[in-house]
Amino acid sequence: MRQRRQGSPYLVRVMGGECTHQRLADHGLLRTDDPALAADHFAGLLLWVPMNKAMFHCGLQHTEAELDHYATTGVRALLAAYAMEPTES
Repeated sequence: MRQRRQGSPYLVRVMGGECTHQRLADHGLLRTDDPALAADHFAGLLLWVPMNKAMFHCGLQHTEAELDHYATTGVRALLAAYAMEPTES
């Protein structure tokens, strides 16, 4: 499997919306009765740390590596909360 790394804008575009979360749930990849809330949780996971640092640390600029780290750990947290267990599908 070829892995492409596009950074956080790519992740937001691919996984950030309610429709995407609904499709993932429909395909048995996410466990949620409320795709809109799952999408909101994901957006919060992606944006909370960089937004707070930008607002409360005098406009701190983030490196691409930091943003990639926030996106990666946000995806991991989303999957820990919403991923289907192998026995559930």
